[in-house]
Amino acid sequence: MNLESIKGKNINLRKAKLSDLETIFNNVWKDKDLLKYTVWRTSENLEEAKDRLLRNIEYQKENPYIYFVTPSNSDEVIGFGGIVELKEGVFSEAGLCIAKDYQNQGKGLELLKILLNLAFITLNGKEFIYSFYKENVVSKALCMHFPFVYKETKEVPNIEDRNLGHLEVYSLSKEDYLNSL
Repeated sequence: MNLESIKGKNINLRKAKLSDLETIFNNVWKDKDLLKYTVWRTSENLEEAKDRLLRNIEYQKENPYIYFVTPSNSDEVIGFGGIVELKEGVFSEAGLCIAKDYQNQGKGLELLKILLNLAFITLNGKEFIYSFYKENVVSKALCMHFPFVYKETKEVPNIEDRNLGHLEVYSLSKEDYLNSL
């Protein structure tokens, strides 16, 4: 099964490539407000972003379910998203992000649904873990579109400013997800 790319209705997921440098930098990596609730630092310039992109390309080779997000009608990178398998059948989001100019259009919701389908339907997973900083109301609203169940709150460092944050952790079973469709 080729999972190099996944086509959605309004977005596509695909692997990173060198020609993505300007759009990922301009739309995502230089935006401090956008990345404040992630574990990634912003990139200050294109040279720094190029190094980051090269690392991303290598990381995606080793982690098959990590993607860049593009609109379905363009190759412009507007975000990223992916999942990792924590243990057999248990998947976790590995970060979801949609650029500000593309938010409030249902693209984040579509991204999460694509990742849930990947975990539960394509990969036959049994559980999906979704985590976000407590202050990230957009991510919490996204989570609440599905029947996730609250598990715990963890105190963790925020990489950008090194302050502790509170990470809310939710879980969704395959059965509950399929029943919600």
